[in-house]
Amino acid sequence: MGKPFKLNLKHAIGFGTWQLGGETQFGNRQTGWGKIDEQEAVRAIHHALENGIEFFDTADAYGKGKSEIILGNAFKQKPNHHPIVCTKVGSRWDIDGSFYQDFSPLWIEQAVLASLKRLQLENIDTLLLHSPDINFDWQNYDLSFFEKLIERGIINRYGVSVKSTAAIPQIQKQKVGSVIEAIFNVVDRRLKNFTDNNFDFIARVPLCSGFLTQRTFSETPNFGSTDIRQYIPNADKNWLVENIRKLDFLNDLEGGIEVSALRFCLSHSFVSVCIPGMYKVKHVDSALKAIELGKLSDEIILKIEQTLTDLPPGWR
Repeated sequence: MGKPFKLNLKHAIGFGTWQLGGETQFGNRQTGWGKIDEQEAVRAIHHALENGIEFFDTADAYGKGKSEIILGNAFKQKPNHHPIVCTKVGSRWDIDGSFYQDFSPLWIEQAVLASLKRLQLENIDTLLLHSPDINFDWQNYDLSFFEKLIERGIINRYGVSVKSTAAIPQIQKQKVGSVIEAIFNVVDRRLKNFTDNNFDFIARVPLCSGFLTQRTFSETPNFGSTDIRQYIPNADKNWLVENIRKLDFLNDLEGGIEVSALRFCLSHSFVSVCIPGMYKVKHVDSALKAIELGKLSDEIILKIEQTLTDLPPGWR
């Protein structure tokens, strides 16, 4: 099962790095977030390290290794800091760009060693299988390989980053590691139905892919052709804009809706760490403000739950 990490973290907000992969395609499918300024990204990583944010979540699929490379180079420039890294494996791509998944021990070991090289680290704290199919056959999946990776000191713990919370019951039943990463935010609160003291939970997409930001209140978000969010169905986009605007009361709180959305995650004790995507210094500052202010009041949380009682049509 590996070691629990709740008490190892100074802060319950980490640094999500999907955006660091930049423009990425698997075949004809966009999976990146558009162009980024790599120097600004490194400044953001350093700013996080210098202010006690130590947990970094990444994956070999983010930019086909680019996110891990940027992290590794940034870490090397700050040798006195000791980041805690979570990475995800199981994604493969051919020379023609086609994508497929491989969770075999042979591939996972190759992928882990490649990630360590890109990250310039000797150990990965948390290894997650990246978005297996919801109906993955966990009952017949041999977990002994992961325990051997722990024994060898290559990883400390393992688990699954799920596509949907619907996959969680089988992961818990079969005791697949000790960590589950899943969507949890002001809009999508379904993870609350799957809490389990045997697992640490990483809350991903705490800002709802950037919709839980001030931008949503000033304009209808429009994304570039190389940004994966451009391909969210219009019905879901329109629902998000219309309903998130009902949360205007969060803008009345210090830091506005971005900080309040992160505080929402901090308000739930089952969340070990939430991982907003960050690639600018200002994103780190929002996280630090949320850490400073701490949990939302029970009254605000109740108001959120009473204001948003449904999900976008494509999420049900």
